[in-house]
Amino acid sequence: MQNNMANNMNIITNKMLSIDKKAKERTLYGIIGFSIIVCALSALNYLMFLLGQSMFTIAGTTTWIVWFIVSAFRLIKFKHKTNDNSLCIKSALESKLHRVDKEIECYQTLIYWVLAPMSVGIVLILIGSQSSIITFISFVIFWVLGMYCANKYNLRYIDKSLKPIKQEITENLASLT
Repeated sequence: MQNNMANNMNIITNKMLSIDKKAKERTLYGIIGFSIIVCALSALNYLMFLLGQSMFTIAGTTTWIVWFIVSAFRLIKFKHKTNDNSLCIKSALESKLHRVDKEIECYQTLIYWVLAPMSVGIVLILIGSQSSIITFISFVIFWVLGMYCANKYNLRYIDKSLKPIKQEITENLASLT
C-alpha cells in the first residue's frame, strides 16, 4: 500500500510539474504579449488624440490598455509555488489539489477577466469609428464567436488535462483517510 502511494505521488508530482511549466509559460507569454500590446495601443491612442479622432475610439483603446494591465496582474496572481515535496503526503496532496483548483479557476474565469471587459472597448471603438450598422453587427458577431471558441478551448483543456489530475489527487486523498 505504501509503495503504491509513493508511486502515485511520483506520477502526480510529474503531472503537476507539467501543469506548473504550462502555467509559467502562460504567465510569461501573457505578460510579454500584454506589454507589447499596451505599448502599441498607447502609441495608437496618442496618435488618435493628435489626429482628432472620436473620444469613443480613444476611450475604447484606453479600456483595452487598462484591461491588458489588469490581466497581466491577474496572471501574476495565478502563479503559485512549485516546491511542496517536503510536506507529509496528505499535506502535499492537499497542496497539489489546491493548485489544480487554482488552475481550473484561472481557465474558467478567463473569459470574464480578459475577453468580456475588452468587449466594452470593441463597442466603444466601433461607435467612435462611425461604422455602418452592418459593420458594427459583423464585428460584434465575430468577437462573440471568438470569445465562444476561446471559452470552449479552455473548458476542453480543463476536462482533458486538469480534471483527471484533480480526480487522481482526490482519490489518493480519500485512500489516506
